[in-house]
Amino acid sequence: MVLGLVVRQPDTVNSVARRLAEEFASADFPRSSAHTNLPSLADQGLVRRVERGPERSLDRYEATDAGVEHLRKWLRQSTPRPAIRDALQGRLEFTEIEDLAALVEVVREEESVYRSACDMMHGRLLREQRARRRLEKPSDDWRTRLRGIQTRDAVTLWSTMSLRLERLRDELEGLLDDLATDSRLRTTQRTHDEAG
Repeated sequence: MVLGLVVRQPDTVNSVARRLAEEFASADFPRSSAHTNLPSLADQGLVRRVERGPERSLDRYEATDAGVEHLRKWLRQSTPRPAIRDALQGRLEFTEIEDLAALVEVVREEESVYRSACDMMHGRLLREQRARRRLEKPSDDWRTRLRGIQTRDAVTLWSTMSLRLERLRDELEGLLDDLATDSRLRTTQRTHDEAG
């Protein structure tokens, strides 16, 4: 993402960090991403420092031909196997019975966040559609159309994640209910056995 931003527009480290946070807000990249990656990309010959600033964060970088080619290759290349690095999958793996109720709340909170993000992106999609209708020839502006495709995909992604979390929460709540029922039955059986 850092390389793509510099390919699009040469910039200072601080400005790339700001653009990364704005344009990819949902990715929640660390603020240090641009500060770490730009010097690394320069070492690889993908960008070059074209102006030294009074501070390292004000150094200005531009993409090299190799950097542009690297980005283009990445854009056109498929991933051989999907990688799922989902924190929730890790939580599920390491959850113990005493953690279940807290995990349900975590899932509920994440579900709410994804639902809000979906609503926000849906609002953005509607605004973009209204703006496109005002264009004289909407089909002539491919970048605007691409932005619309990207926004529709984001709505789908956030909606899918929200539904996934809703199903997961339902299943975890069902597990909690089953465990509570089993516990009550064992307690009732134990009381009955002790009385008998």
